[in-house]
Amino acid sequence: MWLDDIPVTSLSDRELGPAIHDWWETYKRRPVTVIVSDAALDTTAEQLGYRVDIPATLDKVRQVRKIGLWKWWRGYKTAKVAPAAQLSDPELDRLIEDWEKRAIANRPSNAALVYEKGGVVAHPGQSGFVIDRGTTRQLILAHLSAMNRTALTLPLLRVEPQPDVTALETLRQTAERLIKSGLVLEAAELPIKIHFSRIELAHLLTLVRGSDGSFKVVFDAESLAQLLRQRRVPVELPAKNATLSVAAANRFIVVPESVGYKISESTLAARLLEAAESGTRRGVIDVEMGQPAKLKAADVEHLGIRELMGAFTTRHPCCQPRVKNIHRIADLLDGVIVQPGETFSVNDFVGPRSLGKGFVMAPSIEDGEMVETIGGGVSQFATTMYNALLRAGLEITERRAHTYWFDRYPMGHEATLSIPKPDLVFRNDTKAGVLIHTEYTEKTITVKIYGDLEGRRVAFGVSGMQEVEQPAIERLPNADLSPDKEHTKSGGRIGWSVMTWRTVTLANGEQKKDERKVTYKPQLRRIEVHPCRLKPDEPGYTGEKCPKVEPEDEEPEN
Repeated sequence: MWLDDIPVTSLSDRELGPAIHDWWETYKRRPVTVIVSDAALDTTAEQLGYRVDIPATLDKVRQVRKIGLWKWWRGYKTAKVAPAAQLSDPELDRLIEDWEKRAIANRPSNAALVYEKGGVVAHPGQSGFVIDRGTTRQLILAHLSAMNRTALTLPLLRVEPQPDVTALETLRQTAERLIKSGLVLEAAELPIKIHFSRIELAHLLTLVRGSDGSFKVVFDAESLAQLLRQRRVPVELPAKNATLSVAAANRFIVVPESVGYKISESTLAARLLEAAESGTRRGVIDVEMGQPAKLKAADVEHLGIRELMGAFTTRHPCCQPRVKNIHRIADLLDGVIVQPGETFSVNDFVGPRSLGKGFVMAPSIEDGEMVETIGGGVSQFATTMYNALLRAGLEITERRAHTYWFDRYPMGHEATLSIPKPDLVFRNDTKAGVLIHTEYTEKTITVKIYGDLEGRRVAFGVSGMQEVEQPAIERLPNADLSPDKEHTKSGGRIGWSVMTWRTVTLANGEQKKDERKVTYKPQLRRIEVHPCRLKPDEPGYTGEKCPKVEPEDEEPEN
């Protein structure tokens, strides 16, 4: 008796298990060829989702051996036994879909409704061929279990487009009624209202087939979610902690907390369909309430926030894209309260800058080069906030200066911000809460830190420039220049270091001293020259020689 090429009759029980295991490790990688519409496609038993159950196969072989020995059948020793195996449907289905795309030219397409030229147009689809999945599964399982080495031809089925022309026209008319005009969805108890135009509704239409085989027109949930993201509709609003609003003369007004919510996206498409089918063209939005706020109004009133601890303002040109990012991060951080003893990270709180959060593309520095990034410019806010914290005397646990110095920032006392690093982190080392308050105009950004100084006094400063480093020079080829001329493309800048210090004197006379070294790198100087002046190790070197300059003839003396 044989299992493929294993003579299981002559093996002992101890040898049988390892032999079947070794056979399967080889067999599952054996090439298998299938024929689909005259195309030969290669695969393996493993890729087909064919799986052999080795323990069950071992039991099956032992059982057949016992029966064969008892009956002493004449053909017993040359008989074939099939392994205990099955097919993984998901793997085989994926492979069949790939075969159909690669080998079948005339595949079917279902009917569809498409919005064209201001109306819904029915596309009837076309008939075509697909692989007969049910029969194919049976054939492949039998083919592999019989250890067949020949190519296997898969059967095809002709498929007609669905739904038929008559039903499709009825569905088209239904679709036209659904999008006859725009509509509105709104929440019952929250100020959430979403308007949908006729064109937006039209692009959400899709056909689905029910369990009874009939088709109906619905709005596609995935396309709806994508539309909301494109329109930046806030489908989720986290709970807002209670905070303080700063009025005139540093008076504080408690702003109560609010509960967060999340629009139920799973039911939104169905609600949209209900509204489209109604006469009012209005519908409801199902809202799931989120977690309650962590900081309540009653808690804020007892945090001891009573005075301005530190403030700082930086300036910028008006109306650039980076200004939008500065204002956006300022809005996100405005009103944040940091509890006594709590450590606050700007990056952890704001998270990655994204278009969905209201940030835009603007210039920023990456690896020493100016590039366009989402959120470019937020480092100016970080510098402004750092200086406010510096003056407030709070413990700054993480801060990194810019690679290059910008003269709009105080030398040594500035900060940069990116995701995931560098970050701006501070700890509220007072017994009162700390309130972050932001203000801005078209040309300025201001950060104010409120809390309780507890009698602390702050002094800080910066040394003169040290360790000055000259910029490196990069020569670039420019064949339009004469060999004796050069053109400065960027002048470069020196690099240097400064020492910054801060002393915080507490009410009891104890002092907290902090001294840090800040290093600014030199900026490369770029000069364009004729290619003949380049050295072999410089980009653009061609080996061209510069012409020799002939000395001018001297005029005879009189």
